[in-house]
Amino acid sequence: MENKFILGILFSLLSTACYAQKNTPFIPFEIAPEKHSFVLPALQVDSIFAENLDAALFDENDRWWKSDKLNGANKANGHFYIHFEKTDSLVYNVEVSFWNMPAEKSSGFFEHNGYFYWISGEIPPNIILGTKSKKHFSYREDPAIIEDPLMWLLMYDARIGSIKVKKKNFCYK
Repeated sequence: MENKFILGILFSLLSTACYAQKNTPFIPFEIAPEKHSFVLPALQVDSIFAENLDAALFDENDRWWKSDKLNGANKANGHFYIHFEKTDSLVYNVEVSFWNMPAEKSSGFFEHNGYFYWISGEIPPNIILGTKSKKHFSYREDPAIIEDPLMWLLMYDARIGSIKVKKKNFCYK
């Protein structure tokens, strides 16, 4: 009998607490954006690689590139992250993502057609021809915004410099 009485009191207290929480308005706490600042070298990249990469990423018939996401400020702040992974001596898997912040942990960057391209991973030897001056970057990262970047999976053949699309315009969910 005592156990039932104690359980009844506990149930009553918990249900009262739950009811009180439901009727209390949620006040979100503010998270200040993180500030980042770093310096990376500008890379001089093979023009054939840059043109082949453009052909793989930008399809004039692609609905995503025509959408509002890439108009105005979003297009001006667009950054491509390129990560190379060697599969054999001359073939590389290339993962490309599109995001609105610079890549602090990359080997370097290059600019092409108004976009920044951030390079990391096992970079093929014939892509980077040299380095230019270093550039300072600063940006604010808002931790409250969580969004999946647009992704491409490509294959790069270092013998002939070709880039083939394996999977295009998908997001990790």
